[in-house]
Amino acid sequence: MKILVFGKKGQLASTLRDFEIKNKDNLFEYIFLGRDEVDFRDLSNLEDYFKKYNPEIVINAVGYTAVNLAESNPIDAYKINATALEEISIYCKKYNSVLIHISTDYVFDGRKGTPYKESDESNPLNVYGKSKLLGEKLIQKFADKYVIIRVSWVYSYYGNNFLNTILEKSKNGEELNIVNDQIGGPTSTIQIVKALEIICKQILNHEKPFGIYHLSGEPHISWYKFAKDIVSIATKYNLIKNIVIKPISSDSFESPAIRPKYSGLSNEKFKSITQDFNFNYQENLEEIIDKINQKMD
Repeated sequence: MKILVFGKKGQLASTLRDFEIKNKDNLFEYIFLGRDEVDFRDLSNLEDYFKKYNPEIVINAVGYTAVNLAESNPIDAYKINATALEEISIYCKKYNSVLIHISTDYVFDGRKGTPYKESDESNPLNVYGKSKLLGEKLIQKFADKYVIIRVSWVYSYYGNNFLNTILEKSKNGEELNIVNDQIGGPTSTIQIVKALEIICKQILNHEKPFGIYHLSGEPHISWYKFAKDIVSIATKYNLIKNIVIKPISSDSFESPAIRPKYSGLSNEKFKSITQDFNFNYQENLEEIIDKINQKMD
């Protein structure tokens, strides 16, 4: 089964490539495309790749994820997160491909206070969330077969993310002030890749796991607690020295983009289609930090 992956240099596609190398059953043939091949701001050559590979599945791991920058650069945010999805969806329908798209918890406003289900009303607070929600709607309108996976607080041993930022700042021994009143579920790219594998295998077996799913680490915690756990585990691996982390309110942290105070996602729907999936965020965090430690040895 051929799987076309957009976003080859991102943290999710990089993790997916690691899993592909280790995968011995050869069920899937992945083709990774980056901005050099397909630029989401100009998709004039997009159909060439559908004609060339005729993929059964297309995974979109591209996203304009700079939440603050999106406020001052909404045109690019909407092009990459939304309008590009219309054309991709049209070609997925034309070539009978299943589109799997990665979306975000930021489609919600955070006022619910309990884990969001897929059926809950969306109400994004910032340009990033609004552009991602429009992308979802365009997929639902133009694609025949799709899976939208909303994830939250994504981290990995690749790229720019909260985990790597905390590790880097910790090396300087500086005291860190971290927001303590925004709650969500840290989600590793390894979890997302394992979820993608489950869904792709179901499609391969002619099942129809189509629709919207939520996927996040459990339990839901604050950014402050996340930072404390990162430092605790990294210290155990002697990657950094223990540092002081102080909790602050989001009101004392200036940010161009408004963020939801609560963006916990319910995993119940995803749990209904799989068995033995590890949602525990601390165990997944330790797995990622262990891999970082192995790379440094």
